Amino acid sequence: MRINRIETKAYVISADAEKQALEHFKKKAAEVEKNSNSKVTTQISHHYVPLMVVSGVKYDKQGRGLLIEGLENTFHIGLTDACFYVLHHKTMSESAKDAFMKSGVDVERIDRLLDISTLSYSALKTLGFLLDNGTMYWDKLDVPTQQAVKELNGRKYADIWRGVDRESEVVSALREVFSMESVTPLTKVKPTVDLPRFTHTSYNLSPKLLLTEYVEEELELEKIVHAPDKINYILGILFNCRLVVNRIVYLPYVKCTFQWLGKQSTEIKYIPCPKHAEPIKYKSPKKLKTITIGTKGHGLEAIPFEDVAINFSNVAGMHAVKEKLKEGIIYPIAHPELSKKFGTKGGGGVLMYGPPGCGKSYIMRATVGEAGVDFFSISTQDIIGDDIDAAAKRIDDIFSEARASSPAILFFDEIDALGGSRKSGQSGSEHRLVNQFLQNMDGVGASNENVMVIGSTNAPWDMDPALRRAGRFTTQILIPPPDNEARIGMIKTHIKGRPLAQDINIERLAELTDNYSSADVTAICDEAAKIPWRESIHGQEGRPIQMLDFQKALEERESSLLPWLRLAEKQLRESGESDIFPELADYVFKRAGGIEMASAPTIKFADVGGLDDVKEEIKNKIVYPMQHPELTKEYGREAGGALLLYGPPGCGKTYIAKATAGECSANFFNVKITDLLSPEEGVTEKRLHAIFERASRNTPAIIFFDEIDAVAGQRTSAEGGAERRLINQFLVEMDGFEKTEGVTV
Repeated sequence: MRINRIETKAYVISADAEKQALEHFKKKAAEVEKNSNSKVTTQISHHYVPLMVVSGVKYDKQGRGLLIEGLENTFHIGLTDACFYVLHHKTMSESAKDAFMKSGVDVERIDRLLDISTLSYSALKTLGFLLDNGTMYWDKLDVPTQQAVKELNGRKYADIWRGVDRESEVVSALREVFSMESVTPLTKVKPTVDLPRFTHTSYNLSPKLLLTEYVEEELELEKIVHAPDKINYILGILFNCRLVVNRIVYLPYVKCTFQWLGKQSTEIKYIPCPKHAEPIKYKSPKKLKTITIGTKGHGLEAIPFEDVAINFSNVAGMHAVKEKLKEGIIYPIAHPELSKKFGTKGGGGVLMYGPPGCGKSYIMRATVGEAGVDFFSISTQDIIGDDIDAAAKRIDDIFSEARASSPAILFFDEIDALGGSRKSGQSGSEHRLVNQFLQNMDGVGASNENVMVIGSTNAPWDMDPALRRAGRFTTQILIPPPDNEARIGMIKTHIKGRPLAQDINIERLAELTDNYSSADVTAICDEAAKIPWRESIHGQEGRPIQMLDFQKALEERESSLLPWLRLAEKQLRESGESDIFPELADYVFKRAGGIEMASAPTIKFADVGGLDDVKEEIKNKIVYPMQHPELTKEYGREAGGALLLYGPPGCGKTYIAKATAGECSANFFNVKITDLLSPEEGVTEKRLHAIFERASRNTPAIIFFDEIDAVAGQRTSAEGGAERRLINQFLVEMDGFEKTEGVTV
């Protein structure tokens, strides 16, 4: 999929042209009423149609691919209807009338492009040749061209005739009177399509019309239906030219629908403002945003999708990530002169990695908006298939297309599926595909100058190490879950326009969704909105969305990051690549380990009734040292250590442990013994070690082991080797723990 960021403008609305259009519709309605002797109703609406403004330069006739200076023109093609938009060719009487009247510029539509696109390649090319040259002699055409003309004649796009067939009666009479010898008539060919030749000035609307960056907000902007690539493909063959898209411009028009006696007709009048005329004053002007048009497929198979370009201003928070993306992607593309000055070449490779659902694709779109270059987005599923030869060729074609469009960004989503580790278990075809990709990557910074290759993955540990060597994906950027500022922005966006109660606290919701992915935050907003919606459907009185609805949605949805964190921790430890992805390792080891996400409880000792002696002892041993680390250090003590809470079941040991963490604003890790135990030898010990390691990365922290006797019971001779190893591991961690400040067990 290719995505182009295209400048977007609009033609100004003419006050006179709009007035004349409305008067014309009024007169026509009166005329229809008179002729039909019935009442005519009219429905008038205002719209904008998107036009692609494209410049074309002719190739030489000898087919050598040389461009001919002077043979240039600019075309306006509708992206909604694929029609030519041209200036109306005025007759002498119309031109004389314009000399006395300040009328608008007459724009008309020629609906031919989609029709002629069904012609064969040779017929379409021959049609353009006939349009440029007019009437031709049949004998002057070569055989392939004659065959193409026959196809055009069968489709009524060209006429074939002999001169005698159309001889006038006067000429025939003179020939008979003067006994003139009959000359063998020559067969002629001419086009019958109502299209001007390539160089005709009627194609270019721009010199006569006023441009603006604003549109009238009340007017409908029609959708883009046809891909620019598809239109350029047809025009390029028809006129034998090279085409470049300049911009998208919205052309204003008025549409009137007439209805009478069960009949209906529609008429359109275009109302752009000439440069010499007075523009209309907009009631609600809206500034146009740059459009990005994505295209799937090529040539006639190209399918467009339209989107508004975004940039980093549309991404709340994530400042550190955005700065890394600027340094790694945007600055090298935006300032190639600096790269040249310091002896480096533009382009390179960047690997974006992180948890799923955290906005890698969205941030990539914003990065493209900042860079302002052509963007090629490739899904690995579009490349990988049964035919390995086709897949390898597709990789070559993708890189070639990006090089031809440089500066450009080439984005491979889920690149681990394509550039995964070359393990012994891979087949020969899979090896070949990876090697083909590596060969193209070797061009990055050399033959791929000013082509930035970016890959994204949720599993960087599965990447082939060869992809990370110099000249390939040398820059790696972690895209973490949204930070607090980003979550606030996301929540505001997703609840905008929905009925909200006064008790909605966005800042509090952002706190509650800490360690949730972007997709999770969106889903929580949607689930909260569904609660009052369901109530209304079942007959209850309608009400706005309340804070309680969000709390219910949060209770029902666990962070989707938890399974990924557990997998990431396992893979990083087994692969031994935690030093290769230090940011990822630090992030994962702080949050994984088979226990609840680290969080600071909101309850404090004030929420615990009674137990004053217990609370005072805990304050002296744990809270005060953590709250005042400077005094603790001055008096030779260390913050942290261990505390055993014992007593009858159901008396609040867990609750007071949470209150302790809340009192000293520490991260609280509630360890479930069932998550530790494993029948596999050595796994339980590794999990226990991971918990202590994670706590040390999240200081100040409190680890709470409920029913700890199940892990660290009394060592007796009756114990097996597994139980003894687990107890020993616990003691090893505890011995090391006394030297780790800020952590309490």
